Amino acid sequence: MIELLVVTAVIAILAAIVLPALSKAKQATKATLCANNMHQLAVAAMDYDADNKRLPSMLEWEYPTNGPYYLDFTKGTLFPYVQSKTAYCCPSETGSILPWGPIDHSYQVSCMSCHAHDITSCLAPARSVFYLEITNLIRGFGTGMAEPSNINGGTTNVAFRHAKREHIIFMDAHFEKLTKTEYTNAAKGDPRFWYPTSDMGFTGFP
Repeated sequence: MIELLVVTAVIAILAAIVLPALSKAKQATKATLCANNMHQLAVAAMDYDADNKRLPSMLEWEYPTNGPYYLDFTKGTLFPYVQSKTAYCCPSETGSILPWGPIDHSYQVSCMSCHAHDITSCLAPARSVFYLEITNLIRGFGTGMAEPSNINGGTTNVAFRHAKREHIIFMDAHFEKLTKTEYTNAAKGDPRFWYPTSDMGFTGFP
């Protein structure tokens, strides 16, 4: 009986040690997959740019403007360059939104990136946002676009779900993980964070 109690206690101790480590490893794997998704979208956008001499529209890169497929991102302008549904959604995204069901995408393009048309038009591409990770996104035209604002550094539903950090791809296609403080300071402290073509605001038209 004593031996059984000892074994049970040892198992409980090992479980207390191992299970949190496994949970952290699982979350780290999801964060890596999320970063890979965003890299894949960025590469696809650069391929699109090479073929079309401009970046994909922030309005239509994900969902088509109208028609029978306006809720199907496989009909968006970027999908032929991505060719993967899983690349559009963070593996940590488990929610659903009526009436569509499970959330099918977790990323938005900065709406001001479209004013740049091309990375060569960006004044500081390593400092200007291209893709962000966003939570609780509904489906349809325009939902792939993140608008800047003065609230908490910009846009709503920013994820911060991977070790409390936001995943961002910048216009030069490099990836960063920012804490909420780092995100807010960058967004408020540097106009080019949101506005890639101007120090004071956007220039040009989508």
